[in-house]
Amino acid sequence: MRLNSSALLAALCGCIVTSAASAQTITGSGASWFFTPSSFPGATSGIADGPSTNIVDANIGGQGDAFDSAAVLAVNGSYFANGSIIATPTSIATGTTPMSGLNVSAQFDALSTGPILRSLFTFTNTTGGLVNAPVTLMHNFGSDGNTQIRATSSGDTTVTTADRWVVTNDAGGDPENLSVLWSAGGLAPSSVSTTVFTSAGSEGLRADFNLAIGAGQTVSLLFFNQITNDPVGGSGIASNPGIFDALTSDLTAGLNSNQLGSVVNWNVGGGTPPTVPDGAMFGVLEAAAAFVLLAFRHRFRGHS
Repeated sequence: MRLNSSALLAALCGCIVTSAASAQTITGSGASWFFTPSSFPGATSGIADGPSTNIVDANIGGQGDAFDSAAVLAVNGSYFANGSIIATPTSIATGTTPMSGLNVSAQFDALSTGPILRSLFTFTNTTGGLVNAPVTLMHNFGSDGNTQIRATSSGDTTVTTADRWVVTNDAGGDPENLSVLWSAGGLAPSSVSTTVFTSAGSEGLRADFNLAIGAGQTVSLLFFNQITNDPVGGSGIASNPGIFDALTSDLTAGLNSNQLGSVVNWNVGGGTPPTVPDGAMFGVLEAAAAFVLLAFRHRFRGHS
């Protein structure tokens, strides 16, 4: 009898395990988020075209085309992509990709507290010295040329590095987008822009962060997207940015102490206690599968 760790891991966590990442859908609170392992967003300022692992689109309440790719990450001018994932109905965790002296991974979660996507990007310095890494996050909005900036955290409709969140919509047709980048007391972006790669349009949100990561150190960037139905001809905003003023237990559910402790763009002082033992989800589940596989092998050898 042959057993493999992927089959055992799938049985343990009730998830899908792939070594060549495949398209997946995660859902929560009426929203569906469509994951793609390898789209090609296109070149943009300082970033060459290449494969990208991201959320290609989302819908809620019959309204789709929220994005033309969101949660697109680039490190030092190259898009992040990974060829292995663990997927559940509400979560996707990737393996690690070496990039500019860093091991980079991603975890996407559809939260139960609202139509919210949580994106956690983790960077581990594998070198013996300091790594200074320019990191870029981009969302391309499905509203294309009709995109309007409806609100920002600073109270106007001009996006600057002082803005922790931005609300956009097209006054009907596509969902309204709330993009949350950082919190007071956390690392703010060094630059922002409303122009990203071109996919139907180049309207979106870009935030550039400068990470300085010491030898052996791990840091993470944490982002949120909320989508809401946008009534045709509506004015004002339907989103609720106030729920992102602090990292409440609803927003951090499922993140462990290592993950929360590594986040640099949020003030994690109010974070919740860990709900999983130390270690990222991908590593924890793989270790559990390996242990069970070893036990099975010993058992079957004893009966041979």
